[in-house]
Amino acid sequence: MAEVPEPQAREGHISPGRGSRGPGKILAIIFGALGILVGLALTLGSAGLFVVNATADEDGFFTSGEHRFERGSFAIASEDIDVASDFPGWVFGPDDFADVQIEGSSTTGGSVFIGVARAADVGAYLSGVAYDEVTHIGFGPFSVDYRPLEGEATPPPPGSQAFWAASVEGPGTQTLEWDVDQGVWSVVVMNADGSRGVDASLTLGARIPFVATLAWILLGFGLFSLAGGGLLLYWGVRRPSEAPPPSPQPGTPAEPSEVDQGEGGGSAPGETPGPGTREPGSSTRGEHQGG
Repeated sequence: MAEVPEPQAREGHISPGRGSRGPGKILAIIFGALGILVGLALTLGSAGLFVVNATADEDGFFTSGEHRFERGSFAIASEDIDVASDFPGWVFGPDDFADVQIEGSSTTGGSVFIGVARAADVGAYLSGVAYDEVTHIGFGPFSVDYRPLEGEATPPPPGSQAFWAASVEGPGTQTLEWDVDQGVWSVVVMNADGSRGVDASLTLGARIPFVATLAWILLGFGLFSLAGGGLLLYWGVRRPSEAPPPSPQPGTPAEPSEVDQGEGGGSAPGETPGPGTREPGSSTRGEHQGG
């Protein structure tokens, strides 16, 4: 009897393409995860801007609390405030920046002066005058750092000067509003008569018109990034449905089954059992008659 070769083991056999991903799917998973992370960051950022925008007052200003600024010199001036001074003048217009609001009053009951001017004009006005420059303001908790500058001259009353871009003066609470413009600026607080010893209570505020618009833009990009990243990630991790095995073509011999090729199995396909070969389940007459 001819030996029938045993079939190769099928255990652990994996169809081509199953259990592995091509480069396209791997890239889709990577970029999908990145898209989701970026989308979450943008969405959270937009939520923060919406919260900040909700804290503005009825005029749209974000304001600090009321804080005291006190020095024994003739003036309190900010450091130079650079507003896009390196850009050409046609790039920005007056409406492209924030609006600043400063409310202040003299704690001694006198008249207070608050003004904003070009830093070069302020420097020339206070040249040789003893004043204090604000180098840092902290709000949690509130603190102010000053840099004193010495001088012997007495300045003329600040309201008599024509270089101020915006200014207010008088007794009681005074409110300065200034449309921020391109350039280098300085904010000055003095007694209205220019005398020594500045003691003022100030509230600082800013109105940024594009906060709400920026929040909506971030939200839109965030949702788009989340949706795109989710689709890429889904496509990358999804396994294609397995196609059924192809039907044998006419005239193609069928593959031997495991029953036909098991241990002690019968004849090979197309082979007639020999004389000494018994089919499974059959018995000889002698066996039935024995005993």
